[in-house]
Amino acid sequence: MTEIECPVCYEKIQSEEELTILKCGHKYHYECILNSFKMNHSGYENKRRQCPYCRVESDYLELKPGLIPRRQIHEEYNDLKGKNIKLEQLEAFLLPDKCQAIIMAGINKFNQCSRKHLDEKYCKLHKNYNGSKKIYLPM
Repeated sequence: MTEIECPVCYEKIQSEEELTILKCGHKYHYECILNSFKMNHSGYENKRRQCPYCRVESDYLELKPGLIPRRQIHEEYNDLKGKNIKLEQLEAFLLPDKCQAIIMAGINKFNQCSRKHLDEKYCKLHKNYNGSKKIYLPM
C-alpha cells in the first residue's frame, strides 16, 4: 500500500484496517471520518455523512467491532432506533476480550470501555456496572 495522508489529521494511513474510502473516493482514517460525521450532528439530517473535503454525500460507515451504532452514521442504528434497549442487548457489538461496559458520558459516550479484563466480564473500574439498565435510542 502506498502511503496515503489523511486529509483530516494529516498523518499517514499505515494499514488497510485504518483506511476508509468514501463514495467520492477520498480516503480517511476510520476514526477521523467517524469523528467528522459526529461533528456534523448539528441538526441537519441530510448533511451528516458528507465528505469533509468535497462535501459529497457518503454512504453509511461500516460498523467496527467495539462501537455501538450511531444515528445517521451506521446503518445498523436503523434496527435499534426508537426503542428502549437494555445495555446488555448491545453486547453483540462489543469486543469479547475487552471490558463489556459501555461508556455513558463524555467524549467516548456509547463506546466500549477499552480496558482489558482478566477473568471477569468487566474491568476493575466497571465491576459494579449495571448492564441491565435501559437506554432510549432516539429516532
